[in-house]
Amino acid sequence: MRRTSMILGLCAALAFSAPSAGDKEEGGSPKKCNETMESCLQSMVDRFKRTGLIGLDGEWDEALGGYKIERFIEGSVGASAGMQIGDVLIKVNGIPLSDEKRAKADAENRRPGSEATATVLREGREITFHVKLIAVPADVMAEEIGRHMIEYHAPESAARGQ
Repeated sequence: MRRTSMILGLCAALAFSAPSAGDKEEGGSPKKCNETMESCLQSMVDRFKRTGLIGLDGEWDEALGGYKIERFIEGSVGASAGMQIGDVLIKVNGIPLSDEKRAKADAENRRPGSEATATVLREGREITFHVKLIAVPADVMAEEIGRHMIEYHAPESAARGQ
């Protein structure tokens, strides 16, 4: 089950070169980040600073092809627009989130202050919201970078004696 990477809200597609939590190699072992810890950290900070978001978190629902919203972060434009816990985010800017390649490409172009549409399923019907994206809050940025560093770089830093 894929997780919404970073509460980045519109989809799980910040298009990091780093793997998402739960990604596995063919043999079943966790994927490794393909950047050094230092370059990964800088890359993540840079991407977070230029990424706009709705501000939600949830779990991927394979059957519905979207993210079931579990919570909103403070300042979420999704919540203020009328999205609700339990809604399933299925499209952003008309692009189905199940189309990962297109969704990632669209996510890379979203900036704080830009406008987007977000379509959710609620009680079997689609509802589209128009939102103005917010910047990634510092606490969310720190949480997500920390999670990534622990999961993908802790062995690297331990091996170097850090």
